[in-house]
Amino acid sequence: MKNRIGIIGYSQGGWIAQLASVLYPEDVAFIVNLAGPSTSVMEQVLDDYQGEYMAAGLSQDEIDRKLKRHKTLLKFVYAVAPVLKFGNISHIIRYDAEYVSRHITVPVFAVYGENDRLVPPEKNIKLLKQGLEAAGNPHYQIHTIPGVNHSFKPSDFGVPEERLQAVETSADFLEVMKKFVVWEQELHDSKQQ
Repeated sequence: MKNRIGIIGYSQGGWIAQLASVLYPEDVAFIVNLAGPSTSVMEQVLDDYQGEYMAAGLSQDEIDRKLKRHKTLLKFVYAVAPVLKFGNISHIIRYDAEYVSRHITVPVFAVYGENDRLVPPEKNIKLLKQGLEAAGNPHYQIHTIPGVNHSFKPSDFGVPEERLQAVETSADFLEVMKKFVVWEQELHDSKQQ
């Protein structure tokens, strides 16, 4: 049996884990997606801004105005990215996470925080499930941990400042990771038979 690896990706590293599993399925045994987006880069950037504006207490009208302006700028960067470079965003703006998720054939263990405003769980779980189902991949588990932010720390809202607080990782996150250990062992055992 060929040696294969598991890949764990946190946040944007979730995009990388998903992409690696699609590009090299013969080398990847499974992926663990920790708060990894399943949206496009543009959508993820807009989600981040929206969370920040909500935390700042802006009205929905003001949030909508600001997001419209950001979206216009991001569409411009998307359009010119092949020929002009505007910082790091130019290198990743065209990454299509939805396309990638429709081609993941390896087992997936995904974990999201209920109060994550950077990678909103409802939207990203829905897209990940849709992609895995389109790929015909029934080998996945998706967990949402209540009351935690993007860093899996207890939080009330999930704003970036909460990630910097000296708060320990949620005990619920550790329990979910114990489930991962059991899940991975079962995957390993099933491959040995």
